[in-house]
Amino acid sequence: MGVVVAASLPQVGGQAGVNWGALQRVMQEALLRRGYHGGVLVVVKEGEVVFEQGFGWADRAKKRAMPSNALLRFGSIAKPMTHALLKILQKQGRLRLSDYAFCFHGASRQGRCWLAIPAQWSVAVGWSAVTLQDLLQHQGGLPSRHDDPALLELRVARQLGIPAPPSRMDLLRFALQKPPQTAVGTTKAYSNLGYELLGLIAEQAGGKSYLELLQEWVLAPVQVAEGEVQAARSLPQDRHPREPDYVDDTLVTSVFPPHGSVFAPDGGYHEENLLAAGGMIGSARAIAQFMKGFWLGSGDVRRPGEVGQLWQMEGVQRGMHALAEQWTQGGQDITFVALFNGYDAARAAALPGELEEGLRQVYGWPGGQGGAGAQRVEVERVPQLLALLNQVRKSGRRCGAQEMAASGPLQWQESLAQAVLGHAREQIQGNRPGLLSADGTDLFARWRRQGYRSAGGYEYVLWLDGDLGEAVARWLDKEALCQAVLRPALKDMGAALAVRYDGTGRQAGKQLLVLDLAIPER
Repeated sequence: MGVVVAASLPQVGGQAGVNWGALQRVMQEALLRRGYHGGVLVVVKEGEVVFEQGFGWADRAKKRAMPSNALLRFGSIAKPMTHALLKILQKQGRLRLSDYAFCFHGASRQGRCWLAIPAQWSVAVGWSAVTLQDLLQHQGGLPSRHDDPALLELRVARQLGIPAPPSRMDLLRFALQKPPQTAVGTTKAYSNLGYELLGLIAEQAGGKSYLELLQEWVLAPVQVAEGEVQAARSLPQDRHPREPDYVDDTLVTSVFPPHGSVFAPDGGYHEENLLAAGGMIGSARAIAQFMKGFWLGSGDVRRPGEVGQLWQMEGVQRGMHALAEQWTQGGQDITFVALFNGYDAARAAALPGELEEGLRQVYGWPGGQGGAGAQRVEVERVPQLLALLNQVRKSGRRCGAQEMAASGPLQWQESLAQAVLGHAREQIQGNRPGLLSADGTDLFARWRRQGYRSAGGYEYVLWLDGDLGEAVARWLDKEALCQAVLRPALKDMGAALAVRYDGTGRQAGKQLLVLDLAIPER
């Protein structure tokens, strides 16, 4: 199967003579390996767009190629935009990030609050202390990940006895019925609902719609034309003419009447609710323009000539994958944005490194397969993970539909840990995390060399963007991984973290965690 290369701008801004073949191959191979139908890539170097190209199909059935100016969903890359908007509104004196998010009837406390909570709502104890800063930092105690009401709209509507889809305030009402899931202000738990609520608060503070405020105060100052970032639409018939199809064959119940079966991107989410959290469409160039003016990780305004920070952000839903990265290589400021109309969870983690490597080849930068310009890799054993896993095994828990009984403790085995150390180092250097070694040796052969059965064990390779406790919580949210952790036959474990550093000594990208759970031959 070939890949169509659509409208392109491969040479602008004084970049004539640059051979973009390596980067184009990365995009073409990304589509082929992951089953994505199409994508767009924009690269900005030292403030100038030097590469802009569409690949594959916007609509394969209609043979419509993906144009470089397509408007695609970009998911959670909306969150840095919301972060930037809130900071601007604070600078204007319209709100303070220390303000309380919720106003409770009859509450006696100092400080401004924003979202009025009706007196008739059933509200658990613990929500009065949540601030705007807590919501921005995902520390507001709201249900996270698979329990996030923003992704459970049919369940919320059913339990509240209201028509679907529920509003953002309905989602909040559902969340407030139980105490905060995590300690407010101290523990991070990723929340889409928190950013949906920040969008409502921005509208109250700014006196206009979220998109009007975003365009006026965030996008227009960095030369993003009006209409290049818009609200996403849930249903295919409502989409923009420049928007592609989103490819995912998972059938779900639509959140919209008459609630029939639809493909997940075509009504499985209420995109209009997600707005400030991830319910927007935009061109890759518009997102790159935003990144010229603001840092992804903090929402802070970038000062002219300011470089040296590495930020990477992904947006994912069924049927879409967005990647944005701010990167310094050889003292030069690099920004790239890649948007796709498909998503492959199993192969998504390697994509940033593939794009970085393509850019290094284009410009002849050093670093080989080191990823993000890394000059040094450090690897360490993480025996502290043993206590976290054994705590889970000691008590047992429900994993999806299956109740898993308590099981005996795992034992730390140094020989297994050393093998994992080597694999972690090799995988982060190659930026291709997986179960195969560089020499083609598979996981089972590595286990046999260490005296373990080739069947029944488990290896998990994960880009880690939080602490170890958060990683374990994410495993337990996934039925298959949860069951693996509690499998009684597993006896030994080894685990390692690998970290890349660039030439300035800064951490370059996420840490890579490799965990092996194994069964001894005897």
